Amino acid sequence: MADMNGQDNGASTDNPPPVVPRTGTQNFLTMQDQFLTTMYNQRLPMSRLTSMADEDAQRGTALFNQLREYYDEMFDKYNNYLRTTATQRSQRRQRR
Repeated sequence: MADMNGQDNGASTDNPPPVVPRTGTQNFLTMQDQFLTTMYNQRLPMSRLTSMADEDAQRGTALFNQLREYYDEMFDKYNNYLRTTATQRSQRRQRR
C-alpha cells in the first residue's frame, strides 16, 4: 500500500505473512492454559456430582495426582526459569 506521498509503507493485503510452525512446547502450553481455564470454569458444576461412582472418583483422584506430580517435577526441573522478583525476594528472606 502506498502512503499519501506515493511511497510503499510495506503493508499489503495481497500476501499474508508466512505462518511460523508452532513447537511442541508452544502447543502444550496453549493446551495447558485452555484446559486449566476450562477446568477452573467448570469446577462448581463438577462439585455438584455427589452421585458420582466411587470408581470414577478414584480414577479422577489418580489422574489429578499424576498431574500434580508432573507439575511438581517440571517446577523442580525448570525452577530457574520460573523465578520472578517476588520469588527471589522470598527466597532471600528464607535464607536469612
